[in-house]
Amino acid sequence: MKHASKSSAARLFSHRAGFLQWIALLCCLISFPAFMHGQKTTISIEKSQYGMLFTTIQVNGNPVNAIIDFGDPNRLQLSETLVKKMHIPVVKTDRVAMDVVGNQYEVNDGIIDSVQVGEWILKNETFSSSPGEMELISRQIDTEFHAVIGWGFFSDYYITMNYHNNQIIVSAIREIPTQFSFSGQLDNQSSYLILQSKINGVPANLILDTGAPLTLLDSSFFANNVFPSTDTQVVHSGDTIPLKTISTTFRSSSVDLSYLIYELSAINFLAVGVIGGDVFDEYQVYIEPVEKWIYFTRENKK
Repeated sequence: MKHASKSSAARLFSHRAGFLQWIALLCCLISFPAFMHGQKTTISIEKSQYGMLFTTIQVNGNPVNAIIDFGDPNRLQLSETLVKKMHIPVVKTDRVAMDVVGNQYEVNDGIIDSVQVGEWILKNETFSSSPGEMELISRQIDTEFHAVIGWGFFSDYYITMNYHNNQIIVSAIREIPTQFSFSGQLDNQSSYLILQSKINGVPANLILDTGAPLTLLDSSFFANNVFPSTDTQVVHSGDTIPLKTISTTFRSSSVDLSYLIYELSAINFLAVGVIGGDVFDEYQVYIEPVEKWIYFTRENKK
């Protein structure tokens, strides 16, 4: 196995359309399920080799491969290719999407007749579309997809993420776990899913991102503080990647998390790190977006 170079790490994360992309959305129309089969729905998920989550949704009655990206504050994005293929009208906005390496994309808005996610069907759903962006990401991760379901879609509901069973449960009913490994408080001022923590006593906001395969810590934050750590490594997509295991405190619970030390200046106005798919592999996660609490329960893997 070869060791990951800086370019290798960049390849893993430069494609990110979630935590490494920020879009200022104003005056977004809110839609609600037109009809539901019960008060909850289960979304089947599939993980790619890059650790990204995929599911199949229905757009105007047509099946579409979609990424589920909790690091993206938007509700729904569609690719330029899909918009043109389905002849969906869009309106150009003055907003700009930009990724960590400086690529900029115009942002268009539109409305689709319906979208089905799990068993829920929503009518007159607003979406955004950035020409060329999703197509570029598809080529970089070797997986064609034409939609992104962001945290904005889920933020009004109680969420259970269960990577072990390949599912996400979305519910209108509050069901707090009776037993859990640790819990934390979410930032109530942000449209992003930001978990408050402390690392060696230093406040450290961490973004929860289903689109990130590994847990990250900003290299400048790490360099400017003295954190006791242990060297470890993980094999990801054929590369051996060095990590730092650091004790991280959520409320009164200390948890050892293994971080890839990575340059995250693009998001340091929001957070100094990212909780990624490696943590979600280890824990079932229950999110209370209204009450702003999150619960982690360690999976019992056979």
